[in-house]
Amino acid sequence: MANQGDIGGIIQLASWVAEHEGKNEGLAKVLITVAESQTTAAPSQLIAMYKVIEQLAHTRRTRQTAIKKLEEHKPEKKEVIQGERKDIFPNTVENHLSYARFYASIDNPGEAEYHHLRAIELDASTDALLSYAQFLEKQDRREDAVKQYLEALKLDPSDATIHNNLGIIFYHEGRLEEASNHLKEALLVEPDPTTMNNLANIYSDLGDAAEAERLYKHSIKINPHDSDTHNNYALLLWDQGKSDEADEHFRLALDNRPEDLIIRGNYVKFLIEKKRYGDAERQFGYLTSMVPLEPELYLNRGVVLSKLGKLDEAERMLREALHITPDNADINLHYALILVKKGSNVTAEAHFNKSINKNPENPDAYLVFGFYLYNQQRYDEAEENFKAAIERDPNTPETRLYYARLLADTRRDDEAETQLIMGLEKNPEDPELNLYYAQFLSKRERPQQADKHFKKSLNNSPLNPRAHFSYGIHLSFHGLKEKACVHLQKAAELDSQYQSLVKSAMDL
Repeated sequence: MANQGDIGGIIQLASWVAEHEGKNEGLAKVLITVAESQTTAAPSQLIAMYKVIEQLAHTRRTRQTAIKKLEEHKPEKKEVIQGERKDIFPNTVENHLSYARFYASIDNPGEAEYHHLRAIELDASTDALLSYAQFLEKQDRREDAVKQYLEALKLDPSDATIHNNLGIIFYHEGRLEEASNHLKEALLVEPDPTTMNNLANIYSDLGDAAEAERLYKHSIKINPHDSDTHNNYALLLWDQGKSDEADEHFRLALDNRPEDLIIRGNYVKFLIEKKRYGDAERQFGYLTSMVPLEPELYLNRGVVLSKLGKLDEAERMLREALHITPDNADINLHYALILVKKGSNVTAEAHFNKSINKNPENPDAYLVFGFYLYNQQRYDEAEENFKAAIERDPNTPETRLYYARLLADTRRDDEAETQLIMGLEKNPEDPELNLYYAQFLSKRERPQQADKHFKKSLNNSPLNPRAHFSYGIHLSFHGLKEKACVHLQKAAELDSQYQSLVKSAMDL
């Protein structure tokens, strides 16, 4: 891509991308390759290159690579002796601030701070205090930065930039009320769309969805092309169950910034939750072309392909992920699940065990492995895993449910009922726990109790065809044919697979 002659141009172009378009993992990785291939580049050029790479990097691995390379190429700093500093001419606030910004730009914070302090000595103006506060903030000295911002605010209580910067600092520190107060003050001075977006985020965190939505809409009206606001508004709409509107704003965010990995990642999660696996797979195709070596990306894409029934492609994705991080517990667990679907049980068990060995405190691994062993009718081993899952997380309803099924299948009804009751104590509205307990009670001729839990299950999951069918059979057996028909017909309406079963049940 580059030779020694155009390295400066590449740095300039990459800096422009970082400033105007934000993160770009693909470009960051290309630049690492370019930087590593340089044999005669000046150290200052390599330092500049790796600084830009750090700004562009989206993944932790790429960012850490850039930071490591920066440390390798950074020249040793000479201790600055106060007496070595020469007086600058003219000795003005503006001149010292110019020097301060220059030294900050070449990563010499000691000199930058010295000139900021000299400027403030000459005139503790709003501009000098604001510049010093912004410098301190970039140095991650937030407490010191806040002090300088507050001093500047005494001189100019209506400065929108100061209020905005304080609001952002307080937001990151979790001081939401203080953050919102400063952002409101900033908006009184200037109706800035970015400030509106930041304030909307705070209202969203505080649970005031209506005010958050009002601000997101206002921000978008002023700047309809701001991807961050569209993304944040989409997340709020998703949380409110407004799927169509959320989808629209995710798309608008990506139209304006198609290479933003965070926004596209959020959209993928949204699509997966909505079971739009085909759309999610298309998004994964785009992501993979941008970030070809991300194991989490391969893992999630493999899961989606598995949902689509494309097991060979799913297995290939999980293999790619394991090639990068062979000891990752989650990847081994999902790889085991795909192998089970393909009938490769021996290899699957090896990966189940590896997942548990690498993360022995993960209850999900024990639950999934226990369910696999249960289906293999290896009840003793399954029970050990269900118990291990409950020990690590006693509140998950699925574990209680599957363990209760195992106990019922092995004729340990009292123990099974104990597990169901314990599960419902923690999750009284869980539709699956209530449904299985209703079926359990119905089989044991306790119809009134069963009826209560059938109703509770359907109340919390009214579109579950299995629950309607099971309740219909229960009602039919107890002579309530008319009520039974309502639920049986509803099951057939919701899922055509139940039609023949319903016909047979209604003919009885």
